[in-house]
Amino acid sequence: MTVFLIVIIALALIFDYINGFHDAANSIATVVSTKVLTPFQAVAWAAFFNFVAFFIFKDHGVAHTIAKTVKEEFITLPVIISGLLAAISWNLLTWWYGIPSSSSHTLIGGFAGAAIAHAGFNSVNPEPVIKTVSFIVLAPMVGLLMAFIISLWFINSFRKGMAPKLVSIGVIVAMGIVLSNVLVTETPKLLGLKTTTENITRGVGIEDVGFKSPAFNTKVKKGDVITAVGDIPVNESKELGNAFDNFHNGEPITLHIVRKDEPIVVQSVYEMGYKNRFWLGVFYGHNFKWLLMALVLLVVSVFTLFLSSLNVAKSQVWFKRMQLVSSAVFSIGHGGNDAQKVMGIITA
Repeated sequence: MTVFLIVIIALALIFDYINGFHDAANSIATVVSTKVLTPFQAVAWAAFFNFVAFFIFKDHGVAHTIAKTVKEEFITLPVIISGLLAAISWNLLTWWYGIPSSSSHTLIGGFAGAAIAHAGFNSVNPEPVIKTVSFIVLAPMVGLLMAFIISLWFINSFRKGMAPKLVSIGVIVAMGIVLSNVLVTETPKLLGLKTTTENITRGVGIEDVGFKSPAFNTKVKKGDVITAVGDIPVNESKELGNAFDNFHNGEPITLHIVRKDEPIVVQSVYEMGYKNRFWLGVFYGHNFKWLLMALVLLVVSVFTLFLSSLNVAKSQVWFKRMQLVSSAVFSIGHGGNDAQKVMGIITA
């Protein structure tokens, strides 16, 4: 058993290493081909922002999807090893022949294939597999459509007149409206608590506690019912959030909890992971993804507002600078996504 675990961890690290030089070209292809950066500078640039992504993305959605590929009762150490070996082999083969391929899809396919060989098709959860297969088709089509729209946007921005500028201003306003509707601001969610009041007469139920989330360290467990924070009773998620907002990072906190029908008092420390609530909201996984996309659109929109006033030489300089921005953002997204692949199969 121990030997198998060591082999799995070693194979996972090998997969991650291969994934690094297999996928490194994704975020540096344009900046190298246009000579904005040398290959060495581009790799260092991409490596830095891939590394930064680890400290930004605290949720583990990709890892969760991969871990749920195979039904729990059919997950064995030989199945995991077989899936990793298959993924490593395919990555090396496609890298050798210069074929672009997704390491995420490879890992899920290898994991699912090993489980099918072990226990048949019923061993695989259809939902994550269908989701993955559908995006094999959708991802390039969506990318193509978005690139087409952005190219038209840039081309028309060179024209004199108000119409192109109104489009750019409209995008900025629309992004602001979208952000105001999609950003998570409720403190319990930001702390990693999934709450419910359904079928609960008194208090707020905890449906889930995010792994390694700020709430994970407060000793709150899945299935608990929080009835009071300090001397403040809570019966709704909003009341729970307001009660939490009375505390500062690092302060002691007393939680009155019903756990398995037994009332208990939990003494803990209120930890947000950041010095204040603002940064907690900014770096909350769901919020940061939207803010990152908004930043890209804001940069592009502002850039297009001034394109018509630039000559060819100046516009080329600014397009090269934009390539650096896009490469950095791509690397952050890539790091946040790909860092979780082997986490999923190890935690399965």
